[in-house]
Amino acid sequence: MPAMTEITKGLTVQKLLSDVQPDSKRADMSKIVAMFKKHSKEIHVYGGSIIGAGKMLYQSKSQKPYNWLQCGVAARASNITMYFGCIFKLTDKEVKKIGPKCTHGVGCLHFKSLEEVNVSALEALMKRAFAVKEFIAPGAKAPATQKRPASNVMKTQLKTKK
Repeated sequence: MPAMTEITKGLTVQKLLSDVQPDSKRADMSKIVAMFKKHSKEIHVYGGSIIGAGKMLYQSKSQKPYNWLQCGVAARASNITMYFGCIFKLTDKEVKKIGPKCTHGVGCLHFKSLEEVNVSALEALMKRAFAVKEFIAPGAKAPATQKRPASNVMKTQLKTKK
């Protein structure tokens, strides 16, 4: 299986969607992919299970820069997970606006179905993710070709619990 950051060769978005069960989850995933298409023509399967849209340069402290999705979605056993590339930290307040039953990680959002979600708030979050073209993590060196940060480069300090 390819790494989560790699585009899966030979697996189409349509094929991945066709395998999603139950039908209601497949329908929700299809609606999210349709939302992605409003923002990007680049939609691929990453790591065998994530449908990712858009492309940005991602530079972490510990790895070489690589191209990564701006926004992604995956069907998981108990929910649908959306990924925002850790380009911004989701807050509890933000997540509650999207849906009171939603849960989240640093850069991901979990919900059972779109019926639980304020779709307008979700689309606003997607729009925010699609606006970021590069992400440089704290402590990472900017690519050598970049002399100064462009206006669409996200630099963030993600706090960790000790």
